[in-house]
Amino acid sequence: MFHVLGALSIELYVVLLAASSVLHSWGRAGIHTLLARLLPERDHLAGNAVLSGIGSLSTVFGPPLAGALILWGGAATVIAVDAATFLVLAATFLFGVPHEDAPAPGEGGSRSAGFAVIRRAPALLGLLALSFAFFCLFGPVYVALPLYASNGPGAPAAVLAAFYTAFGAGAVLGSVLTGYLGRLPIRPAMTGIVVVFGLCMLPAGLGAPTAVGVAGFAAAGLLWPPYASLSTAFFQRSAPPDLLPQTLAASTAVQLLAVPLGTALGGPLVAGLGARGTLLASAVSIAVLGLVAAGAVRAGRKRGT
Repeated sequence: MFHVLGALSIELYVVLLAASSVLHSWGRAGIHTLLARLLPERDHLAGNAVLSGIGSLSTVFGPPLAGALILWGGAATVIAVDAATFLVLAATFLFGVPHEDAPAPGEGGSRSAGFAVIRRAPALLGLLALSFAFFCLFGPVYVALPLYASNGPGAPAAVLAAFYTAFGAGAVLGSVLTGYLGRLPIRPAMTGIVVVFGLCMLPAGLGAPTAVGVAGFAAAGLLWPPYASLSTAFFQRSAPPDLLPQTLAASTAVQLLAVPLGTALGGPLVAGLGARGTLLASAVSIAVLGLVAAGAVRAGRKRGT
């Protein structure tokens, strides 16, 4: 709208993006709260996996579609079409979703209630800390990978596309497989995923042939949706029903900060370690994080917490 009126400046665009980020955490919390209320607990993981799969598919097919729209009508057309899809989504939730009575908000129904729930539950606090550290340590990859591709053999754009496509394709398959993980204990499964994820990124950091590095990223992509779905399922099962939206929103807000912070760290890391060294440091750090978290979970079980 602002573009059509000729009033869209870069400053206003940044403000709109910031507002969109805030609304994203609310929307994600609302979707997963709705899913938790409409589905029995045994189906929470499968429902989360479906949502994750839709997101993974969008990362595979969205960029080519956006490129075609840009050639047809320019960049503003892409943003306008994206905005229209959100209107369709809003109408779907308004008219197509059963309206059931939600649990009455508890006494702590303030904006900080979600953080209070997490703070009082060691398992939720530990899981959120693990997710924040995991996503933050992955952030430098966004800076290092394009430079890594440009320094390797072959066309840089094609190599970079191969890494991103492999990760996205792995994520699509991982979303399908996530629904079959319902019998796994959530916290040990999540710590194991973090360890293996780091190991899958090692080939690129060690300078392995491009095909091996791409295969490692595909395997890492396979693990991304299960981690996200298991994390959400754990919150859905552990948070009080009347405070679930606030708890999920708090968790999402913290996690959304992690990747940008990690990406910001990527610049100094690449300057000091180089692209391949940064990928190696990220891979090793993630694997070590998973091992430390697994040890903490095991120690907690021995203490009976």
